[in-house]
Amino acid sequence: MSDQERIKQLEKQLKNTQKALKEAELKNKLLDTMIDIAEEKFEVPVRKKPASQPSQK
Repeated sequence: MSDQERIKQLEKQLKNTQKALKEAELKNKLLDTMIDIAEEKFEVPVRKKPASQPSQK
């Protein structure tokens, strides 16, 4: 494989990875919004609270 072909292959891979990242970020925002709406509408907390740290003995 020539250097030019390898560069084109890597550029295509980068473009696909960037597209996948944008889609994942959009999905994450959508799910957060859905959770916010559900919590507001049904007045029930959906998100878990962070676990408290175990006490040190």
